[in-house]
Amino acid sequence: MRDNKVPVHIALLPVLAALVSTSCTFEVIPPPPSITVAFVSFHGRYVTALEEADWRLTQETELGPCGRFILHRLVNGKVALETCFGRYIAAPSGCDSRRGCILRQESELGDAEQFDMYELGNDTVAFRTYEERFFTAGNDGLGWEGELAWSVIAETKILDDWEKFTLLEQP
Repeated sequence: MRDNKVPVHIALLPVLAALVSTSCTFEVIPPPPSITVAFVSFHGRYVTALEEADWRLTQETELGPCGRFILHRLVNGKVALETCFGRYIAAPSGCDSRRGCILRQESELGDAEQFDMYELGNDTVAFRTYEERFFTAGNDGLGWEGELAWSVIAETKILDDWEKFTLLEQP
């Protein structure tokens, strides 16, 4: 049976050589244009960027100017979220507690500012960080006191209700 395969491989050599020597042109397809969006958490609140003091994200009951983000679709298939301050949402690396997993904003676009966006249907999305942790919308209940109240973190690798957001396109 082995003898039957050898002539086939030798017969294909001229075809392979012709394919290699043929020049090909490829069309580079740019990512879709960036859009302005807002996100509503499982708790019915708008994800909102806070400024300067700690550059973290929170959830507000009403949509304000900093509850709108520019969603950039990147050529690597990931997305980046630019805040009203011209900064990018960033996931902390190696977080080991909820407080250490709070999403913040950074001025540069690096790995920590690029996310996988899962489109789950009915305008529902989820975001996964480079450490494979999903954005989670906290509340003000047990375990979510102080700075953690209504924060947005990236702690879990499990996609559940608190990790899902409604995406609203904005004008």
